[in-house]
Amino acid sequence: MVGAALLGGMLVAAAFGVLRAQAGCGGMTVRMGGEVEAGPSVEAPSEAGNGGDAGDAASEGEAGEGTTACTTPVVIEVHIAGSYTADSIDPTDMVHLESPSLLTRYSFPEGLSVLPQPRSTLSIALSAPLFAAEYAAVELCSAEEVTPSILRFLCLGSSGRPMAIEYRIEGKRRLVITTDHPEEGRSVTQDGRHITPMPPDACATLVTQIPKRDLTRLRSAYLDDGPSTRCQGSASPRRKVPATFVREVLPEGHELHESGRLECRQSPTTRCCRSVTSVRLALPPDIGPSQDLGILYQQCDMCFASRLRKPNGAVVGCGGGLATTTVQVYQLGEHLHIVDGDRVRRVPLPCGVELDFQMAEFVKPLMLSPDRIQER
Repeated sequence: MVGAALLGGMLVAAAFGVLRAQAGCGGMTVRMGGEVEAGPSVEAPSEAGNGGDAGDAASEGEAGEGTTACTTPVVIEVHIAGSYTADSIDPTDMVHLESPSLLTRYSFPEGLSVLPQPRSTLSIALSAPLFAAEYAAVELCSAEEVTPSILRFLCLGSSGRPMAIEYRIEGKRRLVITTDHPEEGRSVTQDGRHITPMPPDACATLVTQIPKRDLTRLRSAYLDDGPSTRCQGSASPRRKVPATFVREVLPEGHELHESGRLECRQSPTTRCCRSVTSVRLALPPDIGPSQDLGILYQQCDMCFASRLRKPNGAVVGCGGGLATTTVQVYQLGEHLHIVDGDRVRRVPLPCGVELDFQMAEFVKPLMLSPDRIQER
């Protein structure tokens, strides 16, 4: 997951329950609960250079020549989902996410005899968690413009660099997604335009809960390894201290206690392991208390371990596909950063301390010898 690049177009066939939103579409309005009633029309703007006229023509062509009926109001929400430490699908019928990403999801009115199936949408991966800051993944994007037909975002993508992303409704029933980094998207169409047709009788409205944010602080914190204000001018000598990965058995009463029982498997040699345990990072007492790194699953299956050099850090992961989970830590400046799901928390360290992440003993039950710990 470290250094995750911009994920390109991934096909989605998503159908959701109705959001609390109003969608003006050719005289139809969606109210909470899916009730449809007459209401004012909201026209999507047609702008030169953005394919508005072509969008109208294409939309009417799908519904039949000259047809402008709009009987299926569609609400399209742009949101952030995903985790740094566990692969996921959000929701069940959407794309496989390996990291927090900017996504779209659809809502339709209730009571339709045939559920419409919007075609491909784009998921855009956000930056890897290598900021010298405590933050949540939802803070990686800012909504710069929000209207029913246009959403413009500024997000921090690959390597923490800013990227502009626009969602535009053309002809009331075609979603066009553009980005200023089209070379990083696998299914982005020519000139960075990713087109998603709606059902032939649809009209679409865009919504988002992402607010406008100032990304300056977070952007400047990417890989910032400089001394903190607390340690500027400190005379403390630089010293390396051990930070050791430790496995802890889940106690009785824990909901995963049974899954964490010791298992012995017959192979060329007998191998015993615990599939699920918690993981802690043990620090010397004069440096600080040990830190909870979370729960690591699938430890009796395929696992990997890596030491990071930029920044100084370590990651251990097990499983495959949707079963993949990781524990990950890194140090920038005088802070230990712990990746915790879709957020990062940090722990202050004494001035002049460099952590030496040690995993040799930890990886042995994972069928990994110390010389198989990768360097990245």
